[in-house]
Parts: sequence; structure tokens; C-alpha cells
Amino acid sequence: MDKILTGLDLGSSKLRAAVAKIHQDGYMDLLGVEESPSGGISRGNIIDLGEASSAVENIMYRVKDKYGPKIFKVIISIGGLGFSTDKLNAYIVLQGPPRELTQKDIEKVLQTARNMNFSLDSCILHEVVESYKLDGQDGVKNPVGLFAKKLEVNLYSLLHSLAHIQNVMRCINYAGYDTEKIIFSGLIGAGCIVNEDELENGVIFLDVGCDTTKIVVASDGKIKFCNVLGLGGLDITNHISEKFKIPSASAERLKLDASITEETKGDKKISIIIGGKERTFLRSEVNAAVREKTEDLLTAIKSELDNSLVADSIKSGIVAIGGSILLDGFLERIEGFFNMPARIGKLKTKYLNTGQSSHLFASSIGAIEYYAKEAREKNKRISPANPVSNFTHKILSFINDYF
Repeated sequence: MDKILTGLDLGSSKLRAAVAKIHQDGYMDLLGVEESPSGGISRGNIIDLGEASSAVENIMYRVKDKYGPKIFKVIISIGGLGFSTDKLNAYIVLQGPPRELTQKDIEKVLQTARNMNFSLDSCILHEVVESYKLDGQDGVKNPVGLFAKKLEVNLYSLLHSLAHIQNVMRCINYAGYDTEKIIFSGLIGAGCIVNEDELENGVIFLDVGCDTTKIVVASDGKIKFCNVLGLGGLDITNHISEKFKIPSASAERLKLDASITEETKGDKKISIIIGGKERTFLRSEVNAAVREKTEDLLTAIKSELDNSLVADSIKSGIVAIGGSILLDGFLERIEGFFNMPARIGKLKTKYLNTGQSSHLFASSIGAIEYYAKEAREKNKRISPANPVSNFTHKILSFINDYF
């Protein structure tokens, strides 16, 4: 039986929802999207349970009013601080002579790797098999059906604070809904934006949000690195507010009128109304303030990429989304700073028949697509138990399969 599901992106400034019909065969039809103000969320984390649950309740009311009342479960996209990653290596030695490997052997070696990093304080959201090795032979993609004595795996895991996961689930529950899954927004956003050639040849995906920036590096069709920075467009706004001693809302308007790359000479000015009175600012000073914090953000991103040790393999450049990317000159500055091509991400063609082409909904749409993709998979993999809701007992499909 077909069912209606909602993908919900919990942002610090906006909540964005996508609604889709999931068919019995696991394929989805996107019905539409909704957006409303956020509340009680800062840098992706719940800071006020009442405000956050009220904001969720408000957007879900609009969803149910437009798409029907039989919506009780949501797929949550999160991208706040509290993520960590780990590279694990584990192996198992089979008894007796070399024999044919089965799916049970795969599960056993994966479980052995997971147990190396078991913690009561965190849970696995995603894991990527980087490679298998059979009796010393590297680069094996799928060991099932092959013969070996020793099976080894290199596993890349993305973990998140268990307390944060519990807080998100409590927020959704207080709003009157159940959490179907929780997924890292950087990965699913990339899945809706980045094309297959870019994934194979190496690409850097940036999602510059209100107060966080998600970084995902992929090559050879697999995720190689991901992280979340506690910096975003709001930091630029706050810098303008402090520099010119004006309210945040006025600083946001100045930011939108500024240019990151423009070399302003003379006495060109920007005028805005603050408190019923017109105030004038030198355009060159506003541009300089925006440029200063932009450089801080790009420097922080570069530091993460340098530490990842995988950025040198990038051949397809940078794909960026987020409201701040639309600032005048931001994309050009990214290209100049990293010395590689950059483009603004767009939703893949299959989502455009609804008219919803905005990349701002990539995480909410991607959350449902991820769920639908998992529903089509025949082999379900289950993650290790963790003292939280049943949802954390299910390991999400490997990211390389998703892409």
C-alpha cells in the first residue's frame, strides 16, 4: 500500500519539509515542499524543547492541511554540531580451508569493526565500506561468492552524540509525530545535488547554512570525508551588526546588498531604514566586513580539507548550496580561494517536474529519497544495539550504495 511521508530538515533559521508518496515498489513521487520559521534550534542542536517542538508542529500543520491528515511519521535531516568520524579496520579468519564467502561473513566482519568503536555516548548514523581485502588482495568491492580464508574490511563511520539524537526524537514526539529515521543532511543533500561523474572524479560538496557549514568530499563513487563547522551566514550578519552597531535584521539587509568581490572606490553608499530613519553606510566598508568573515569561513573549510588528506584527489571542483552562496561574489571567491571550479548546486532533473528547483530543499527531499532507496534494497543490514529508540537499531544503507 502506498504511503505519504515527510522529510523534515531541522535548520536553525528555517524548517523545510518535503512530502512524497512512497509506492509499494519503493519508488517515490514528490508532491511538494513547505517552509516555515524555525525556533529553539541553534547550530543544528535543540536548545529549547518547547520552541523547537512548536516550530515542528506549525510546519507539520501546514503539511497535513495541504497533503492530507494521514501523516504521522517523519524522516529527519540533521546537520548540527556533535558529529564525529572514524576509520576502522577489522578482519575475521574463517575456520578450515578457504571457502565461499556469504552475506553472514560480511555482517560478521562489519560487526567486528563496529565493536571497535562501541560507545554508550554515540550512535552510528552512516557507514561506508571503503574496501574489502581477501587473503591480502585489496580493492575487492563485493566478497560474496568469492573464496578466501581471511576477510578484512576498511570502514568509514559517521557517528553522532546519542544525547542529541534523543533530543531530536523528543522534539518530534512532543510535536505529535514519530521519527522514522534520522539522517545526516550533508550526505543526503549531496545525493540530490551532485551528479555521478562528479562523485567518480572527486568533488567537494559544501552546504553553507545559517550557522553551520557541512563539508562532504567524495571520489570513486564513495564518501571519503565529511564534517560540520559551526560557522555560516549568520556569522557574517553578526559581524556586520557589531561593526556598525545596528540590529541583526538591518545587518542582514546590508549583507544582501553587499558584494564580496566588488572593488568599490569613491564614496558609493548603501541606505536602509532603521527604526523609521534612513541610515547611510559606505559600500566599501560593508563589502569589507562581509569579505572579512567570508575569508574566515573559507579558511576554516580549507583547514578541514587539508586535514582530510583527500582533497588533492578532487577533479570536479566544488558544488555549493545554501542561502549564503547566493551573496554577490561568493561563488567567485570560492573559486579563487581554492583555485578550482565551483558551481551552485541544483536539484537533479527528476525533482524538477514539481517546479521545486530550489537547492534549499535538497536535504528534506533527499531524506525521503534516501528512505525510498533503502526500501528498494533487498539486503537489509542492521546496526548494533544502542540504548535509544528502535530507529537507532537500524543501520542506514551504505552511502556508496545510496549515491
